Amino acid sequence: MSRTFFQGLLALSILLCAVSAQAQQRFTADQKQSLQGITAFLLIVEFEESTVEIDGLNRAELEIEVAQRLRRAGIRLMNEVEWSRQPGVPFLYVYLNTVRSELGFYSYRAEVRFKQEVSPVRNTSISSIATTWETGSLGFIGVNRVETLKPEVLSLIDEFLIDYRQINRPGQPR
Repeated sequence: MSRTFFQGLLALSILLCAVSAQAQQRFTADQKQSLQGITAFLLIVEFEESTVEIDGLNRAELEIEVAQRLRRAGIRLMNEVEWSRQPGVPFLYVYLNTVRSELGFYSYRAEVRFKQEVSPVRNTSISSIATTWETGSLGFIGVNRVETLKPEVLSLIDEFLIDYRQINRPGQPR
């Protein structure tokens, strides 16, 4: 089978996962409640494929811009040592998965997920790290337009900040 076929199949798989994630997001309409009282967390920004950096999107620059937006919103970002001692070990995970096609485009999936330690109601003596808030987008862009992924990711950060601000309004108990 041809390489193009496998790339198309991979792109379709990403799309199906995205549709599933979006359905889950609608099901958990109260996910922003999990952000209540959070004043600081760790930020992690990851790219799945390095060719997107070769084509012009710099992960470190994106991380700096994301961090600046979060700080302007009054959120304190922790370093890893401080984070590891924080109850609930909360972190914001920004993830970009791209697949470069031989036809001159990328398929992409951008995700922003807030993760923290949770315990099941049936047994609160155990805990695990879980996603408690998420959003994402997917699409296709030309190889020469990878810089347009930066505003795409930043718009997802803005979605996070809208929910964060709604649940953590000044004057509300934390």
